[in-house]
Amino acid sequence: MASLDHTNVINLFGFVEDMQKGDAWIVLQWQPNGNVREFLHSGEWDIPERISLMRDVANGVEYLHTREPPIIHGDLKSLNILVNSSNRAMITDFGSARVQQCVDAIKDGDVSEVHSEGVNDDTAEELTSPKVKFTGTTLELTLTGPMFTLRWTAPEVLDEGMQDTRSDMWAVGWICWEIMTGKLPFEGLTDPQVIYRVTDGKLPAIRDDAQLSPILRLCSLMSDCWNLKPAKRVDASTFQRKVRFMPSVVPSKPIAGDTKVRSAALLNQLGKMYLLQNNTEMAESRYRSAVDVASRTENHMMEADALGGLGETYRAQSRNQEAEEAWRKAHEIYSRIGNDRGAANALHGLGNIYCKRSSYQEGEKAFKEACEIYVRIGDDLGAANALQRLGKIYCARSSYGDAEKAFRETHEIYSRIGEDMGAAYALQGLGEIYSARSSYQEAEKVFKEAYEIQSRIGHHEGAAESLCGLGEIHRAQSRNEEAEKILKKAHEIHSRIGSDLGTSNTLCILGAIYQSQSRHSEAEEAWREAHKALCRIGNDHGAATALLGLGRTYGSLSRNQEAEKAFKEAHQTHLRIGHDLGAANALEGLGQIYHTWSRNEEAERAFREAHEIYSRIGHDRSAANALHGLGEVYGARSSYQEAEKAFKKAYELHSRTSNDMGVANALQGLGMIYGHQSRSHDAEKAFRKAREIHSRIGNDAGEAATLQGLGAIYADQSRNREAEKTFMEAYEIQARISNDLGAANALLGLGRIYGVQSRYQEAEEASMRAHEIYSGIDHLLGTANALGDLGATYSVQCRYQEAERAFKEEHQIHSRISNRLGAANALSGLGKVYLFQSSYEEAEKTLKEAHEIHSCISSDLGAAIALEGLGQIYRVQSRYQEAENAFREAHEINSRIGNEMGTATALLHLGEIAQDRSNLREAEAAIMEAHQIQSRIGAPLGVANALLCQAETYLLQSKTDEAEKALNTAYDLYSRVGDPLGIANALRRLGTLRQDQGRYDEAETSYREVLAAYERIDHVDGRAKTLAALGQVHHAQHRYPEAEEALMEALAIWTSLDDHQGQAAAASILSRVFRSQSKYAEEADALIRLERLLDRIGQQAARAWALDRRGDIHASQGMYDEAEECYRLARALYSSMDDVRGEGQELLNLGALYVRQDRYGEAEECFTQARANRTAEVEALGGLMTIYALQGKVGDVRVACINACQIRARMGRGMSKACAMAWKFFQLLEK
Repeated sequence: MASLDHTNVINLFGFVEDMQKGDAWIVLQWQPNGNVREFLHSGEWDIPERISLMRDVANGVEYLHTREPPIIHGDLKSLNILVNSSNRAMITDFGSARVQQCVDAIKDGDVSEVHSEGVNDDTAEELTSPKVKFTGTTLELTLTGPMFTLRWTAPEVLDEGMQDTRSDMWAVGWICWEIMTGKLPFEGLTDPQVIYRVTDGKLPAIRDDAQLSPILRLCSLMSDCWNLKPAKRVDASTFQRKVRFMPSVVPSKPIAGDTKVRSAALLNQLGKMYLLQNNTEMAESRYRSAVDVASRTENHMMEADALGGLGETYRAQSRNQEAEEAWRKAHEIYSRIGNDRGAANALHGLGNIYCKRSSYQEGEKAFKEACEIYVRIGDDLGAANALQRLGKIYCARSSYGDAEKAFRETHEIYSRIGEDMGAAYALQGLGEIYSARSSYQEAEKVFKEAYEIQSRIGHHEGAAESLCGLGEIHRAQSRNEEAEKILKKAHEIHSRIGSDLGTSNTLCILGAIYQSQSRHSEAEEAWREAHKALCRIGNDHGAATALLGLGRTYGSLSRNQEAEKAFKEAHQTHLRIGHDLGAANALEGLGQIYHTWSRNEEAERAFREAHEIYSRIGHDRSAANALHGLGEVYGARSSYQEAEKAFKKAYELHSRTSNDMGVANALQGLGMIYGHQSRSHDAEKAFRKAREIHSRIGNDAGEAATLQGLGAIYADQSRNREAEKTFMEAYEIQARISNDLGAANALLGLGRIYGVQSRYQEAEEASMRAHEIYSGIDHLLGTANALGDLGATYSVQCRYQEAERAFKEEHQIHSRISNRLGAANALSGLGKVYLFQSSYEEAEKTLKEAHEIHSCISSDLGAAIALEGLGQIYRVQSRYQEAENAFREAHEINSRIGNEMGTATALLHLGEIAQDRSNLREAEAAIMEAHQIQSRIGAPLGVANALLCQAETYLLQSKTDEAEKALNTAYDLYSRVGDPLGIANALRRLGTLRQDQGRYDEAETSYREVLAAYERIDHVDGRAKTLAALGQVHHAQHRYPEAEEALMEALAIWTSLDDHQGQAAAASILSRVFRSQSKYAEEADALIRLERLLDRIGQQAARAWALDRRGDIHASQGMYDEAEECYRLARALYSSMDDVRGEGQELLNLGALYVRQDRYGEAEECFTQARANRTAEVEALGGLMTIYALQGKVGDVRVACINACQIRARMGRGMSKACAMAWKFFQLLEK
């Protein structure tokens, strides 16, 4: 014992022995304040003063336990802790102490046998551990063995185990309890009750104690002392290191009387205590009092310390300007009094403030200056701390090389000076760099190493932070299940040690993981809980960050108004606290929301402002992300050149900062833009390179997203098998990593590929499954998109009612979430459904609305698509000029934005209009240009479509050989790309060609082959069209029953599809078949049906023709009233259309009908009116000659005959038969 020499261990002065009486005494230092229990009852002590006594005990115990060999005290309790005149605690009473000579390996939960000898060389038998003896007659428990007290005894000792340093630490936990609460262990319980409580692990609820709850870290430390498994109990060195960081000040006696005046030092420590509790209001109050006391007493050091505490308090409250002022004052005082370490600390504090405001240049300067001071005064720990902060700055500025160098140097210093906690934090910094570089294996390795260190030294908060880093790595690799498990463990640690900030930060990361898995409800709950906690502790910066997470979750749920509100609130908070980086992040979030809403001007403005801030503060990675957002906005507006420029700049920034994931994302953006520009080769190259990067860095979600982009490019090139394989691979990856949103997106891509291949059932199933997933995760945007795809699938199958319903529901969802682009696209789909149903008025109205929205939001591509739809409506209605104008405008837009596929499509439509107007040279030129574009961009499907149009032109030019060659080439192309619908359409057109050439047998063979093809792909509309064509072939071959059968089947199909246009076509052909068989009643019925259908679809010219023909039938059957009604209706229709030729013909028909009925006056009136119509003048004069002749008006006959001959002579035509007969009659009269 005489060899012991430590401030917190009692000194042995000597030894006195009474030889005669056999008594002996040891002489120790006199300590006037008695034991620690007596001292605590002598006054009112603040928590930092109590912790000071605990620190003294910890220092003394560490001294004993770290000696070689270690000394076990064996009887630690408050009664054996004295307090000296300086109010410092000292360990005494070594009567039960012994030297621990060796320690065998300790198994989990067990303590191995420890051989020890007494400090005073007592016998081994005297120093054995105490025994608990149970007396059955008295039911008493009795402790036997050396002198010690039961209430501080470890459970393993009660269980006949050996005492060692771990059992001392059990007692240290109880001494802390006593010092903090002023109570004895198990106060009020009997010894047997104490033994029961200890052995059963029923210890006090320390966190509920009023004295202990303010220092939750101490609660955690005491819990570590009371672990029932000795091997897992905290050791003295770890305990000492942890308690060293707790607010502490040597107790001070009252200056006068009973009134205690708190010193500046005590007030500082109280401020520190409250700050650790996140009670910033009380912390500020205590620090301000400390500044006041120190200033009055001219204690400059304490004043500067208090100002530094105020600076930290203001920083925690995001009052950055006040924090900076406090630290500047502290730095000024430290510099004035020559306290270099204090000055360096103040610079460190200033650096933290600059970083919080994203003023990285000023922060770097402050930390560098602090580091220089620390190095000069030989403060390795301070230098390492400053270097660590420099590493953070370099990392924020994406200067990863400099950051890695700083963290490595920091790690080397911490390791050299034995500062394990700092070394662990340096490793975490390295992990963040590796993660930023997508070097996930290296990142995972260092985070694990950091976790092991933090766990070994018992630093739970650091261990939890390391786990958070690991969780982030797993999240980046889409290992979400592992990430969630690790983060929940981190959350549990933070909660256990009472770290509200750590708990909130962990919740934020968990929120991001839930969001990536489309678990939006859980994500929202996590963000909300984090936001609530951060607001409660006054952490504005963290609260604003939680709002950003909430905003992103709301955005994913298409709750855009809530998202906008969250981002705006976060932006205002960050602006208020001067945090530029956070403000820019909020602006970026707003940009995404505005982009979703198609408010592209606001989106562009937000992204530009965010980019400007990021660039100003040197945050290159985020600047690149803002450029990515700008690229997407430009792409949505079809400003492809600007979009390409933005994505390329983002690519350069990411490359410069070695951010592989960012590089891959920029390449994906470029691939998308190249795809819109029909630069398929460039797009494929970009997507392939992006996929390679994602695969290399283990980013499964990124790889799957890239595969989806690649699949879309293959689809544009009609490489359908490759597209299907790629989308399927993307789906499998997304399903494997449980990314529901990504899986649904891949299913949509698969559905579209199936649709292109006319595999409609599979397309419908894929879209339905995607819709189900989107609905399950409350992803409204995805749900709407899936409905749009379903609408398109139903439409191509002529399931128009289902298509209409799907598009309407899609439009409602897009409108509800304020997605104007989606709403406009839904209207375009709906308009085409109306077109296919021949509801031209509704179709026109709907497509005009879609065009208006697209134009309003600067969606050029959407506007062009809407114009194409309008052009098709005008063409069907023979409004050729309007159709041409619409197609020309669409062509102009597509050309301007560089969409070559759209340009070629518009040219084909223009070619069709030229065909309709018999401008065959224009038609041929437009179609040839479209063919060249499609060939240049490598779109075989587009080339085949152009060939079909080209064949039509050749047919109109009677170039049948060229037409057949073009159709055969188109057929080969459709076959090569695997497009069964295209194959069937080409064959059908070939059948029509052979039919027109009178090659009826070949035509019939073609049509039957086509019927089988349409049957295979369940294309009922194509089947109906082919049956109608087959009916025409049979009609030409006078195979009337077969013709009727085919046409009736076609009519039934079109009726089931509610396709009025198709029904009208079938009814028209059927009427001619009946006429050929002289089945006039059946023909009339067919014409009645036809006239009603034509009236419904607004084809008034064709309706007038049907009425005219029906009038002829009634007239031939002597049904003059019915005939007259038909002719009059037909005349009215022609008149309403300003069709003078048609109106003139109906006047002639009416005149002839009246002649039959001897109604000469009405007949003469009709012929006279018809004569005013130049197109019917000659025929009208013939009718007048007939009437005059029947009435014996020879002079009038002569005049009419002369007029008719003159007109025909002017027209270069010979005398009509009627005129010739009249002229001969007049010659006979003259003779």
